[in-house]
Amino acid sequence: MIQDDNLASRHTNMSRISTTNLNQAPCIVPMRRGSDILCVGMYRSGSTWQYNVTCDLLERMARGIRIGFVEGNGYWSRHLNWRSRSRIFKSHDAHETFASALVGGRALAIYCERDLRDVVFSVMHKWGYTFEEVTATGGMLDRCLRNDQFWRLTPRTLIQRYQTIVANPVKSVSEVASFLGASSKAEDHVAVAEAHDLEKTRAHIESLTNWLVSQGVDLNAPENALRHDPDTLFHWNHVRPSGSGWRDLATPSQRLTLARICGEWLIRHGYESDSSWVDESPRA
Repeated sequence: MIQDDNLASRHTNMSRISTTNLNQAPCIVPMRRGSDILCVGMYRSGSTWQYNVTCDLLERMARGIRIGFVEGNGYWSRHLNWRSRSRIFKSHDAHETFASALVGGRALAIYCERDLRDVVFSVMHKWGYTFEEVTATGGMLDRCLRNDQFWRLTPRTLIQRYQTIVANPVKSVSEVASFLGASSKAEDHVAVAEAHDLEKTRAHIESLTNWLVSQGVDLNAPENALRHDPDTLFHWNHVRPSGSGWRDLATPSQRLTLARICGEWLIRHGYESDSSWVDESPRA
């Protein structure tokens, strides 16, 4: 949870020389030996893919160790200069401890964004929430917007886009490798992308699902929605069936709600040029 509504605004004036965005080629950030890597993407936007790619790239060089998921209040960012390998974490929510580590040069962050309308319906599928729950004041959509503001203001942060990861995974792997100062060999980037492609991910998740069922786990029970592989952090229901996006699912009244909450964000980040999408009919 974000601990302070003004947390992001405190960092507005931080140096952003080492921050990359969607319109720039990734810069190579000087990476201290043993720097923490924070994979902190938007919910339902490819952050687990980024986590596994980062782990793979650094493990191949014996430079990283995967720690798993951590909340900000459980993250320790002490100076541990004796460490020869980077700790690799996954998280989502903004927190002062993460900002401190990034500003202090003790960590790098890797963030990804996605069309927030798709995020809403993906969250509904993943956790069984209603549209009203996701879009309520203080709900998941608000949370994503607040986190997005925070991570865009932090230094030493690579920002990627979900659609680019899906459309060009090799290029996306190369961006992460360049940002981390990992292997620059194209064949290594191809190998890492292939190791984490959608079909292999689906097969891995199917294997996890089958194992859970064999253990008698009721996957229809809400308390089991977060069952996951502790190594990759993929949940049994992590990947939605393909073919359904927000344009297929959003009703006219839901479009109005989305426009009110995140319409400006969609235009600012290039997902829409205006608000005409609100009046489009859902696709059959």
